[in-house]
Amino acid sequence: EGVRRLYKSRYASISTYIYHCHDEKCQDTFTKYNDIPCPIDPALKLHLLNEGVDEALAHHIAHLFTRDPLVIFDGDIEQDDKVSTDHFENIQSTNWQTCRWKPPPPRKSPNDPHIGWRTEFRSMEVSLTDFENAAYSVFIALITRVLLAFDLKLYIPLSKVDENMQRAHKKNAVLNEKFYFRKFIAPFESSAIDKLANNDDNNDNNDNNNNNSNNNNNNNNSTSCCGDDVNELQDSFEEMTMGEIFCGKCCYYPGLIPLIYAYLEYIRLPKESFTKIDGYLKYIASKVKGETMTTACWIRKFVTTHPAYKQDSFVSNEIAHDLLQACHDIGRGERECPEILGTHKIGKIETEDAYGVDLKGKLSAAERNVLVKKMIDRALSRTEEIERVIHSDNNDNINISTGVSGGSIARGSFPISLFEGTNDSNRHTKTTDHKTFTKLTTNK
Repeated sequence: EGVRRLYKSRYASISTYIYHCHDEKCQDTFTKYNDIPCPIDPALKLHLLNEGVDEALAHHIAHLFTRDPLVIFDGDIEQDDKVSTDHFENIQSTNWQTCRWKPPPPRKSPNDPHIGWRTEFRSMEVSLTDFENAAYSVFIALITRVLLAFDLKLYIPLSKVDENMQRAHKKNAVLNEKFYFRKFIAPFESSAIDKLANNDDNNDNNDNNNNNSNNNNNNNNSTSCCGDDVNELQDSFEEMTMGEIFCGKCCYYPGLIPLIYAYLEYIRLPKESFTKIDGYLKYIASKVKGETMTTACWIRKFVTTHPAYKQDSFVSNEIAHDLLQACHDIGRGERECPEILGTHKIGKIETEDAYGVDLKGKLSAAERNVLVKKMIDRALSRTEEIERVIHSDNNDNINISTGVSGGSIARGSFPISLFEGTNDSNRHTKTTDHKTFTKLTTNK
């Protein structure tokens, strides 16, 4: 009668993979991976399919729209869906899953930045310090680069993903639990398998038999989109400790952290950047090895060893106050916490070190010119080829919709009448073209 069970809350792990398969074998394999109930809105899925959306993505969207909107803001009900995605985002943004597929938002003008298709990793909690948050954020960003650069495949059945989530909620799971993870993340090509078989067997006849066997297997059971023959799906993953998942296991699974190091070597990361990232990776390795506590473990220890705790599972106001004060002091660098941070020291955070000021009213022309000049100076200071020789005029029609990142001006026009003093004679120019300025400030 239109009433169906929803097996998960809005706040849960994903319920379907959205990999776009192009052949029946791949689709059959992904049916095996999508092995949990995933309720959908059938009418919406049919509409999406009729409009040309592929099966996997249509199923995912139809699953999201089994939910009702939680919040409707005044004035947002009547929308032109051809130019606004607010109605879609009202549903999309209130499904808090471990991953979120995000279409690009519409551009309201040609000058707006282009934001592409995105995937959010959403399973991590915020940590007490900027250092920890930076470490986990950099780790996730590098893992995405590793997956793309090395074309790795980490798929396991979603039923095992859900089982992992259940185990992760247990106390001290990082050390005491095992989690399902893929054993072979980059399947060997047949030629590599043949070479390994030949090297391990000194008998020529056995070598030939192995080669023939491998060739027959390759002909009869071609590899699917995710590297598995359907019949071998159950053998593609196994239970591993967090230490093994992150640092490697035996001779067949390299580990996420060693893969990141391989990627950093592959892109020839500069020494200064490598030193910073190396500190992050060593910190994460210390967590999965049990050398430093997780924040959850530290909080439990803080409460259970507090003088006011009576071993009755009751957290009094005094305990809660002291805990939050300790968290605040650790985050601000006013209290050392080697149990969580190991040997890393958090510098004391001062308000005067914060970037930016409170928003004020509309700027005058003079204030605006000063601000724009300051932004240009900051960009120029990051480039060795350009001296800071800038002349500003008092043009009241300056567009300051700008963004400075990595030493370049993202967009906008500036009151610049002269650029000179570069070391490259080919760039000796007088111009007001901000594209030329951007080129000068980014090329070294």
